[in-house]
Amino acid sequence: MAELEPMEVFAWGPGLDQVSFDPKCLAILCLLQMNRAEFTLNEPRTASISPTGELPVIRVGFEILTSLSEIQGLLQQYDLDLDHPLTPKQVADSRAFIAMIESIFYDALLYSWWMEEQNFTKNIHPAVSKSLNVVSARFTPSLMQQQARERLQKYRLVEQDGKWIPECYLLAKEAIKSLSLKLGDKDFFWGDKPTTLDAIAYGYLSLALYPSLSEPTLFSMITFGYPNLVRFCDKIKSTYFAQPLVPSPTARPSFSHLLQDLTTNPLPYLEFVLNGFQTKLVPKSQQLTKEQRVERFYKWLSVIGGVGFFCSYVIGNRILMQDEL
Repeated sequence: MAELEPMEVFAWGPGLDQVSFDPKCLAILCLLQMNRAEFTLNEPRTASISPTGELPVIRVGFEILTSLSEIQGLLQQYDLDLDHPLTPKQVADSRAFIAMIESIFYDALLYSWWMEEQNFTKNIHPAVSKSLNVVSARFTPSLMQQQARERLQKYRLVEQDGKWIPECYLLAKEAIKSLSLKLGDKDFFWGDKPTTLDAIAYGYLSLALYPSLSEPTLFSMITFGYPNLVRFCDKIKSTYFAQPLVPSPTARPSFSHLLQDLTTNPLPYLEFVLNGFQTKLVPKSQQLTKEQRVERFYKWLSVIGGVGFFCSYVIGNRILMQDEL
């Protein structure tokens, strides 16, 4: 079997005491680390590199992967499937737990970050802004807060013991309890070896545990109620993130370096842009093959070259000068 080409992972940068402040990015990085896959990390200042407008994105050659299922599919082709030893029932149970983490627990995490005013102002806004460029830092955190508010509007406040508590916190507590019971005293959810569920759980739980927040509701919920989940996250962090991740050689290049590389070798950049544009806007059934895109590129290049030559000839000979008409 051919070896998997080195991957370049585009993920939000460090923040909140983790290698990425985003749970989805952190979960994918953890999954790749557990698979011992070879990859480099690129920390873009915006999500414009992504065909979907969201991170993480994985680039393998000219192939772009944006979803967990696509990334798992790629890894499975090269016998890097952490879930291979699981039975069909265990795989189904894992998917149910992952869905619970990505919905119920994620909603509580969003509420803690974006709806708790002290957390947003003192902790989340500064941490997120550090990973953005100057322009994005002015608008993106507020946009993220608005998106979170829209997602969370389905929840209500519930009275409990004389206090009004966000419903998403109560649901998250049940989800955390389920994960704790499933983990038990094992190192990982399905025994002594990690699976996809472990990577996803770490990506989300760790961002409730490690950040120092002004209103640490989820931290208190997990730490004081379910210490086995704390031990679980500590083990993964010390095992798979003890050393810095390998940075991409193209990560955050200087403008002069980018301009020089673009002028000397423009084809890879143009192909990548065309591929991303096609993936985002063109239905899959109508997408062109790589060969068709390259052929079309050269056709347009010849047209642009011809127009440029004609304009240069007109200007150089002053054909359209006012005093010669």
